[in-house]
Amino acid sequence: MTTKAVILAGVFFAIIGAKLRAQDAPVFGSHDGVSSNCVSRLISENITRLGSVNEETRAEAMKALSSWRKETTGALIYVLENDTNVYARINAAHLLGEYRAVEAAGSLVRNLMLTEFTENNPRVSIVTEERRSPAGSALVQIGNAAVPLLIAKIGDSDHIRIRRACLYQLSKIEEDKEILRDRVKKALDEETLESRRTNLQWAVRHLSKSLSAADHEKLAE
Repeated sequence: MTTKAVILAGVFFAIIGAKLRAQDAPVFGSHDGVSSNCVSRLISENITRLGSVNEETRAEAMKALSSWRKETTGALIYVLENDTNVYARINAAHLLGEYRAVEAAGSLVRNLMLTEFTENNPRVSIVTEERRSPAGSALVQIGNAAVPLLIAKIGDSDHIRIRRACLYQLSKIEEDKEILRDRVKKALDEETLESRRTNLQWAVRHLSKSLSAADHEKLAE
């Protein structure tokens, strides 16, 4: 992680620790009985470890952080949006998906094209086949709440790779292509800006072709 991100994460969790102490709140996750000050310190340390070059260290950090969804979501969104360390961003996206963090959907859509090769760094060995787009996988885990944002991204983007990536994730959330096409068409019908309409029309045509091809396959069976 960058120095700025580490400092901000530390401040973030110092505030959490202070609030927990002030409220005499219970400690969360698998560390029951540990002081709130220790909890905030452990979370901050593990947020930092997400950017480690060591795969086992990153995995251990992710496992530890999975116990503290409420306390870590804001910091993970910050890491995803601002950190220059690709390891940290990928693992932040993965954890946000595990949390089913609806509040992170916008950030995940903005980082949909984040991959193991982002920033010319091909060495990220933790990315498996299903995690080629960590943000995309997280959006699928979030589910239906991500659909309007992905459709909006199609309208916003003039880059066909981004539009295709949005459609791919949408098709994993909503497997019924006819329902998906109708949802995109509804967005098209409500859109007034011509550039966005053009992009949404592309998506409707693409989905219509997919439906037509599927019908032909059924007839051939």
